[in-house]
Amino acid sequence: MGLTAVAAYLLIAAGPGLAAWCLFIGTKSFLVLLSLASSFLWLVSLMLIALLLRGFLPWISGPAAYAAVLVFSVSVQEGCRVGVFHLHKRMLTILNNLARQADGASLCFEDRHSLALAHGMGHAIAHSTFFYLCWVPMAMGDGTLYLDACPSMSLFLYAALCSLAFFTLHASSMIVAFDALAYKRPRQCLTISGLHLAAALLSLINFAHNGCLATAPLLLYALMLPRDSGADLVGTLPQDTSVSQQADESLTEAGPSHSGPLHPARILISGSRKPVSYINLSKRFLAEHGEVQLSALGTAIASAVALAEILKARGLAFEKGITTALENLADAKGTRQKPKLEIVLTKTPDFDTIIYRETQEADQSSAHMRPADASAALGGLRLQDDP
Repeated sequence: MGLTAVAAYLLIAAGPGLAAWCLFIGTKSFLVLLSLASSFLWLVSLMLIALLLRGFLPWISGPAAYAAVLVFSVSVQEGCRVGVFHLHKRMLTILNNLARQADGASLCFEDRHSLALAHGMGHAIAHSTFFYLCWVPMAMGDGTLYLDACPSMSLFLYAALCSLAFFTLHASSMIVAFDALAYKRPRQCLTISGLHLAAALLSLINFAHNGCLATAPLLLYALMLPRDSGADLVGTLPQDTSVSQQADESLTEAGPSHSGPLHPARILISGSRKPVSYINLSKRFLAEHGEVQLSALGTAIASAVALAEILKARGLAFEKGITTALENLADAKGTRQKPKLEIVLTKTPDFDTIIYRETQEADQSSAHMRPADASAALGGLRLQDDP
């Protein structure tokens, strides 16, 4: 078929997915490793499915038998998705604890979705490798390949279009599925599983003459459905509380019980960290939400008060309200109560001006820094992303 045609089909199958991977995943080393690990896991699951079905090959013939195989395969993969989600949930807790220990921040809504997207990309890469890249060596010959059931479309073009559809479907549906599982919304979970099954069953149309002419566009249409499911899901999820909920997981073993909705810009103050370590996070929340809530338990109350006074003294915020309560905490010794303080601060009208002035002063200080000091400062930086 020639190198040009092979490259063209390869760009159709993997081009959009590769561009999305480079844009959202490839810039962060951890997401790259996570997507590769996820890809390996899903490849193993696909090979296990193939091994389980190998003994039934003599009896697999006709649409009904293939439909049973597809239902079984999709069910196994959806079960694997639930298992991957529990690993993902555990990983979120560990990463959130590390982030809080490093700079007092917590994983935000976008961070959690980036991790879910990495899992989805891994699933998509595994599917493309298993169902498309295995055809590429056959495409290097002099001609192309047509099947008797579909003489109007090249097998390689059909495989490329299907690979594109399933790549997009798996990558996007993983985000919606993880959110649905996290917030225990069975309707969204069933929607994603049903969409996966429906996309797989569409391949049965190929039993009809020239059925591939209908299957390919229907699969490409199906890849847009996770967007609608995601929009419905996002519209009903408490997105703004994600930072607070993730931060609460590392507070105690059992965690406090919350009777009401959490503040969208809530910071849990730890008594083991200095108040100044929360200043940058407070500035970010003030800039994004216009408010920040400082929440502290027990001995951490003094740190919360000190942080509030620092922000007020700099002219960045003024006090909107203070709430005190007794919080029930559960640990190995049983249930006990701790005093709880919540301070809500609102940014001042001069907030943007003060932040701009501080930025300018920091830039001027950096410009006048001596070479030795600059080398020492650069030596203390942590590498967050790959260049």
